[in-house]
Amino acid sequence: MISLNCRQSVKFSQSQAVTTACLLFTNMLVADVSMDTTSTGQSDENGQITLRWPSNSLTRDIEMSSFPSIDATMEKIEAEPPSSGEWLIAPVPGYSPVLGVTLAGAIAKIYRPAGTSKDSPAWITGGAVFATQNGSWGLGLGQKMNLGDDRWRINGGIAYADVRYRYYGIGNDSGDVNRYVPLRQTAPIVTGKMMYRVSTGWYVGAQIAAANSTTYINANDLPPEVAPPPEWDGVSESIKAALNTITPTIEYDSRDSDFFPRQGILFRATGAIFSDLWGSDFNFEIYSLAYNHYFPFGDRGVLAVRTYARVGAGNVPFFALSTLGQGSDIRGYTPGRYRDKALVSGQVEYRHELSQSWCVAAFFGMGAVGPSIGDIPRALPAGGFGVRYRLTKESKASIRVDVAWGRDDNAFYISMGEAF
Repeated sequence: MISLNCRQSVKFSQSQAVTTACLLFTNMLVADVSMDTTSTGQSDENGQITLRWPSNSLTRDIEMSSFPSIDATMEKIEAEPPSSGEWLIAPVPGYSPVLGVTLAGAIAKIYRPAGTSKDSPAWITGGAVFATQNGSWGLGLGQKMNLGDDRWRINGGIAYADVRYRYYGIGNDSGDVNRYVPLRQTAPIVTGKMMYRVSTGWYVGAQIAAANSTTYINANDLPPEVAPPPEWDGVSESIKAALNTITPTIEYDSRDSDFFPRQGILFRATGAIFSDLWGSDFNFEIYSLAYNHYFPFGDRGVLAVRTYARVGAGNVPFFALSTLGQGSDIRGYTPGRYRDKALVSGQVEYRHELSQSWCVAAFFGMGAVGPSIGDIPRALPAGGFGVRYRLTKESKASIRVDVAWGRDDNAFYISMGEAF
């Protein structure tokens, strides 16, 4: 799946629009799919350009790191009187342990159709492309709209991704060996999502997605310490699969901002169902729970706390398994090194504003993978620090640079938006 993954209650300025455009591609491609490129961030609450699919499967490692979900970002932007809108173009640099240096570019039109309420969020139509140091690339087109005074939230898109990532095997023992085989995964993706507001802050709905994945593997590249993916027959040069999913979703959001929340809660529960009833070659489910809580800490500080759990059921293919170090969950480990059916993590981050333009942060967390939630052998610690540079004063959208260390690993990140 591919996951890639913008909001603020203020007048819509050009600087905010540029940031929003940059996030468009991540949200479309990142509707919550995960292309196990071992990186593409695992949850899309904050929009990480984590190439993922509608259900966490294809990539998870295009971690251009966290872009605040466009889904969530435009919800609170106050619409202006009907107009022809604005065209926005913006480049977005990034870096992740697996993909290396990454560059994405986005173009979008931000507008409000005639007849919509002045309190209704702006609509977005646009597209984006990305390319990385390790040869990965992708492109996509998407649409986001809000109807009925934001009672209905609808978005959809079409994209193609070609991602190079690493397969270390499955389980903690394979991660400890720290040997991998390089893989390449390609997939065209079509996705759509519809959410309905049932009460203040609460939305229910579902996302559908369809993708045709091809994973290329060379037996000559397979180290003796790494067991081949279970889905591979040991002879063919590729693993081909249709990955079609329906994902019921429940969300609650009381944050005061998507870019730099100082208070509030973000909760999301999803259940992605892959079934041959709607054309999927694999029958399995992926269930996830995410809870973020933000506490003001003085005039300039924020304490952010996040807990996350993800578990697979059924015949889960290797590229849909949970992987430590993806997206918003636990920085400090190479994405994909630790991979299994279940993942739990918790982390805390303190963010302090030095000025209107600069912010620093320190974070610590624990994460673990295992064959099930009840069978997780150990937790892996990670922590680090970072600096942020503000691109906009009102929304506080920023570029983030983080350095993190795990038990015997480390990672460096450059991306837009907070980690969660």
